[in-house]
Amino acid sequence: MTCRAGRLERVINWVDLRSGTAAQRQAYAALQELRIMEVLAPYDPVLAGTFPLDLNVPGSDLDIICEVHDGEAFGRTLTEAYGHLPGFAVRSAVKHGLPAVICGFRYGDLPVEVFGQPMPSRENHAWRHMAAEARLLALAGPGAAEEIRRLKAGGLKTEPAFAEYFALPGDPYETLLALADAPDNELGGLVERARRTRAECLFCRIATGGEASRVYEDPYTLAFMNIRQANPGHVLVIPKRHVEQVFDLDSDLDSDLAGRLGQTIAAVSRAIRAAFGVTDLNVFQNNGEAAGQEIYHVHFHLFPRRPGDGLFQVYPGHLPPPQPRAVLDDLAGRIRAEL
Repeated sequence: MTCRAGRLERVINWVDLRSGTAAQRQAYAALQELRIMEVLAPYDPVLAGTFPLDLNVPGSDLDIICEVHDGEAFGRTLTEAYGHLPGFAVRSAVKHGLPAVICGFRYGDLPVEVFGQPMPSRENHAWRHMAAEARLLALAGPGAAEEIRRLKAGGLKTEPAFAEYFALPGDPYETLLALADAPDNELGGLVERARRTRAECLFCRIATGGEASRVYEDPYTLAFMNIRQANPGHVLVIPKRHVEQVFDLDSDLDSDLAGRLGQTIAAVSRAIRAAFGVTDLNVFQNNGEAAGQEIYHVHFHLFPRRPGDGLFQVYPGHLPPPQPRAVLDDLAGRIRAEL
């Protein structure tokens, strides 16, 4: 596990920022001038976030994670030391089922966030995310960090940016949490799979700048014209992240890829209606061979309809008979039990 140990040793030692990039040296100077690691020493502070990985973009904050069992005393310590600084605020919350104290303020041009929970600092989710990210970057090489910074500059948070670049399945936050302790060969397999996916997936190539007639784009989603137009105005909506099927979409409150796709679908559907003067439209999406999926990157068809066009029908030929309520209730119960 040489890659993991070497990379994490550098991440853990925040003083290494003093010999890093200009932004890292600025962060190191701020930490020194604030004496924040000294002030918070009883709480085992560690620096997490983007600065140790050289992934910071304008507006990135210094994230300091602490082990805190007495939230009131922790809040008093922060208030006494930093309550005079611009934007200072301290609040209590519950994160991942545990009480948390969250404090924020500005020091010069840098926002600072201090986060405390009753768990060892290096078991905190933010630290474990950074551990997984550090290992992925070490395996992927310097080009990966450059691309992650580009994605972040375009509006993605760090974890969704890693999920997009490395084609990670599911909720980016939960996936990275699980990868923190994964063996190197598993992470290496993810890196190689992501390389192949970026090269071979048609929709991934379009998402990263390939040729397409673009309709709408945001940091998470892309809408473009389907190359085959049975009815004028047929649009495809995709997540920029490589997600093969709808089963793999996450709905975490921070990334909420499923929700963002829904917003794009609704907005572009209204635009199609206005642009082509139609009142009817299908939204359909296929998962798996039996369902007609041809490109294994989630995509939604927005398909304007006109009376008598003879195209897509859910029930070809005839309608199946209505089912008794007991049968429907049983089917609903089976699905409900899995939610």
